[in-house]
Amino acid sequence: MGRTLAPPKGGPHEPSEAHREGIKVLTKSRVAGYRDSEKRLNFLLTPSDSREPNKEYLEIAVAQIHEAALRVIEERAAKRPPGGGTVDEADLMISPIEVYDSMLERAGEEPLSFVALFDLIQEVISQILQKSCTSGEHGDADHYRRGKRFATLIDSKS
Repeated sequence: MGRTLAPPKGGPHEPSEAHREGIKVLTKSRVAGYRDSEKRLNFLLTPSDSREPNKEYLEIAVAQIHEAALRVIEERAAKRPPGGGTVDEADLMISPIEVYDSMLERAGEEPLSFVALFDLIQEVISQILQKSCTSGEHGDADHYRRGKRFATLIDSKS
């Protein structure tokens, strides 16, 4: 018989609810352009079901990573000597580590970028913990423990 995952006290959504409470200001600034009414904004900030905004938060996270990847490509292109040609396929081959390093560098330069990166990391942790509690018939205990270790490491560094 496999291991059964016991959800944390407060259920599997407790980490994400605490996380979302702490980032309301940042979230408001990100979604203000397309969530133009108080009702639409409150749907995201105080949902009746904490799973409702997960898709949107995931889309925001993907957009942050995409923007950082584009910045890495632009930085490479800017380093080319004048008349050095156009951006080729080699310039587009970037690693996740390069993207993350670029995000860390920018976070060190701009306070809001630091908050956005920290928020992104917290969202990833939240998604890991939620997925671990809903994976398979009884959850995935090993995945949950890895997520909790990651969360503990981030919390100890912040």
